[in-house]
Amino acid sequence: MKRWIAGLLLLLPMLSLYAQTSAEKLLPLLDEQSFFLGRIQLGKIDIAKIMIPLVQKKTIPAAEAAALGFFLNLQKSSIEKVIDEIWFSASAKDAATYFLPSMMIKTKPSAKTEDLLNLLKNMPLPINIQTPSGQVIRKGQNSILPLSFVIREEKGFYLLEQVGATKDTKKTKRTDIVQGFDAMGSLPFGAMLFPSKDNPLDLGKIFPSLKKANGKEGEVPGILNGLKLVTLGMYLDPWRIQMVIQTEDRELANDVHKSILKAIQGIPDLVQAQVEEVGKDPVFKALAAMVKSVSIMDDKVTIVITDFDPYFEIAARINEQNQAKAAAASSMNKVKNIATALLAYHKENGKFPPAATLSKEGKPLLSWRVQILPYLGHNFLYKQFRQNEPWDSEHNKKFIRRIPPSFRESQENLDKGTTPFQAPVGIATLFTPGGTGTNSIQIINELSNTIMLVKVPEDKTAIWTKPQDWEIDISLPAKDLLKGFTNAIVIACADGEVKAIPLKEAEEKIKSMLVIDGKPKTP
Repeated sequence: MKRWIAGLLLLLPMLSLYAQTSAEKLLPLLDEQSFFLGRIQLGKIDIAKIMIPLVQKKTIPAAEAAALGFFLNLQKSSIEKVIDEIWFSASAKDAATYFLPSMMIKTKPSAKTEDLLNLLKNMPLPINIQTPSGQVIRKGQNSILPLSFVIREEKGFYLLEQVGATKDTKKTKRTDIVQGFDAMGSLPFGAMLFPSKDNPLDLGKIFPSLKKANGKEGEVPGILNGLKLVTLGMYLDPWRIQMVIQTEDRELANDVHKSILKAIQGIPDLVQAQVEEVGKDPVFKALAAMVKSVSIMDDKVTIVITDFDPYFEIAARINEQNQAKAAAASSMNKVKNIATALLAYHKENGKFPPAATLSKEGKPLLSWRVQILPYLGHNFLYKQFRQNEPWDSEHNKKFIRRIPPSFRESQENLDKGTTPFQAPVGIATLFTPGGTGTNSIQIINELSNTIMLVKVPEDKTAIWTKPQDWEIDISLPAKDLLKGFTNAIVIACADGEVKAIPLKEAEEKIKSMLVIDGKPKTP
């Protein structure tokens, strides 16, 4: 019980739910056990008003928001040509078995059945659609097991009901919910929950997970079954979410009010892992704002949320963490590709490439990264280099901006031709200064414990063709060697294995992993 309420409250500010207009025409389509109705009013949705605050609060990157906004506007434009409004309904008879509600689509007066079918066919939805006779008119996309719906026309609406849904329930005009339409108003998104007195909503049977309430086992108490009407609406200019819970009497309203406040306080326990990842401060700010938003008057409990900053902060942190995880995964893939190329070079040449190619006079010319280009699929680029000239010769410096994707991670890397993927270069490392290349037989240390490649911080990047890498002085303390690294260090070992080692762990063993004999003494 508490979990259900808490989950609803936590999601409330993030959800875009549904609202009203062809109400009178719609009512006969509901049955005696209908308990949910929602609507999306397409003409009142302004994508920019949704995206702008998300970008301003760094909830979503500006570039992604622009791309997503463009896509959504295209979809919205094509939908609006055919569809006037979309309704959603759920009935107790199917709620335990079928996850999604039924859809009722009101088309434009000028739209034909073929227009709607063509629209549904072209939309990227994971659903199958078939006629009442079983003829498949749309095959689901982007889903291994798409849901199947039957489409039919009734009372001026196109109904999409899940295959297998009960159809013999007695229909009745639900005049008891008319007041709900007035309560929602004409909003972009609106919804209502309406357990009626004549047809009580047995939430315990519909949702078996609701086994406890107020610490007591048994039936779901009247705190839910005593609700007359719940309406939910979302405004976009400015953002505002409003929920009104209409109860049977003042006493029940007090119980609902107390239960909601108690559920809010229990939210951190339900999302403990997320709270720890995101940070407790924004979560507690969100809870404090939510508590302030709950009020009671007579037999109504109202929740009005206008301060979305805490939720934006939570979402921004989650987005930041997801981006960091994605970047780490991308880094590891690139390190793996380079490591594979280094091993392929070793297999063909009997040794790893030298840290730099040298002139006859012993002057460094080109980085090892240039030498492994053929093993990364860039043989044509490799052949264009003049191997007897330095990286910054008039000829060779033309290729700085042609840095391959394998060596770059950021736009800055591309613009400047720099790379964070470097070899540890120093005495007793795999890449010795002025060396001719190390054979794996020379590595006394375990291959799986010898660093061959590392991703350095952005302030240590080097031009990819330049013989410049992560310079190692093994006599320095581990903390000095790892200066600039944060959280973890991404490496590839001499056997090709890629690892992301937490910084604290790296401090303990980095010195033994950098030298080929495994003995981090001063040379």
